[in-house]
Amino acid sequence: MISGYWSTKDLCKRYRCCKITIARRTKRKSNPLPKPRIIQSGASNLWAIEDVLEWEKQVTQEIA
Repeated sequence: MISGYWSTKDLCKRYRCCKITIARRTKRKSNPLPKPRIIQSGASNLWAIEDVLEWEKQVTQEIA
């Protein structure tokens, strides 16, 4: 069960970046940001919070 969603704007605030950076991170070959669960027009896509948190955990494990 999904506990909630973060919008593109929420992710931009969380990572202190612009929406273009978020889009680029989803297209990376190495450890890409998960695709949004709900795709809407413009920059109002929605990511499942669990997907993003799992991705963050993977990224921090690779750095450590």
